[in-house]
Amino acid sequence: MILVLVASAAMAQSKTDVKSAGAAKMLLGKHMFALQWISWDYFGTATVTNERGL
Repeated sequence: MILVLVASAAMAQSKTDVKSAGAAKMLLGKHMFALQWISWDYFGTATVTNERGL
């Protein structure tokens, strides 16, 4: 799994354009995260940030 994450981080990224301040507020921050093929019973966290609009 780590190899996949490293490979996708090396790809070119395009800017994410969020047109609504309310939507941006909902998207950014800490969220519950689960890998459904492993389990729906155990959640981790994912933090969504805005770095240079990407």
